[in-house]
Amino acid sequence: MTTAFGFLERRKPFLKPVLCGVLLVPLCILTWQQCGMYADVETLWQTTIRLNPNCWMAYNHLGNALLQKGNVDEAIAQFQKTLQIKPDYAVAHYNLGNALLQKGNVDDAIAHYQKALQIKPDYAEACYNLGNALLQKGDVDEAISHYQKALQIKPDYAKAHNNLGSALLQKGKVDEAIAHFQKALRIIPDFAGAHYNLGTALLQKDNVDEAIAHFQMVLQIKPDFAEAHYNLGNALLKKGKVDEAISHFQKALQIIPDYAKAHNNLGNALLQKDKVDEAISHYQKALQINPDYAEAQNNLAWVLATCPQASLRNGNKAVELALRANQLAGDGNPAVLGTLAAAYAEAGRFPEAVATAQRALQVAETQSNPALADAIRSQMKLYQAGLPFHLH
Repeated sequence: MTTAFGFLERRKPFLKPVLCGVLLVPLCILTWQQCGMYADVETLWQTTIRLNPNCWMAYNHLGNALLQKGNVDEAIAQFQKTLQIKPDYAVAHYNLGNALLQKGNVDDAIAHYQKALQIKPDYAEACYNLGNALLQKGDVDEAISHYQKALQIKPDYAKAHNNLGSALLQKGKVDEAIAHFQKALRIIPDFAGAHYNLGTALLQKDNVDEAIAHFQMVLQIKPDFAEAHYNLGNALLKKGKVDEAISHFQKALQIIPDYAKAHNNLGNALLQKDKVDEAISHYQKALQINPDYAEAQNNLAWVLATCPQASLRNGNKAVELALRANQLAGDGNPAVLGTLAAAYAEAGRFPEAVATAQRALQVAETQSNPALADAIRSQMKLYQAGLPFHLH
């Protein structure tokens, strides 16, 4: 066989890849028959390569088999061997890009997807995965462009509709995103990721009931989808269904125990049930996981400053947390400034409480938030009288 390839290379080199493909299938069958049933496909392709070292297709198939088994480095080596023999094989460039992306080598992956598209411009999957890689780089506009190209080539590409929707959501184009999630679901009705993304977008639009329906659909398809439990909890909390929300936050934490956002929002829900001790515990867990989680810092500071139970209040700790939350928020969030004012008051630092409340009030009024402004104004009167603000 190698003699035949040598002859072709001298006389008709363009026939070499054709012969490789033609001979590959019967060679595999003969190998299978001669050696009996191999343990796996990987062994088959290794044997094929041993018998025909120049057959690029076998290296590519071996790379895919290794990639499926999670042997990413070995897969990369096989795809590279494929491309040494056949540099213009778009599929190998695409597969190598996929393997490199799994390794976190995003720039190298992008280069191989681009090479695949130079060779085969109508390669929808390469457009799609190039979009994914660009999204990882934060190049949202370019990612959108490649998802759109993938859909021009393959209009019923459900994953491309879904990821295009996600990219559009990042750009704040919620209605366009919803349209693409809906298209993905018309193509694949049980696409859990698209149901989840659609629910998330609908929640942003305050279409809470529809969002709940999609999160519930996700969990019918994939019960261990922690983020769906979390967002369903958020939606239920908006509906005032606190007990159900708590249940879903707890399920999210059973699946991902170090899910900081779920700890934080479970704390919020428990606070509505007057379970202050438990709420404090979950805020603390959120901050153990992510010490720079501004929302959890603010929430814990608020509870420690304003809790009705004197035994749970801690003004100095509240000030420490609120100062850090305010720093992370850029000293421009009126709610965080309001928390800092309450913390100063609980710590007995009333001049600072008044000054901070005045700043919070100014920002709230500038942002046209009359409800928050009224609350801060009422709290500031207490600070001016030398009294802290406590919840009842």
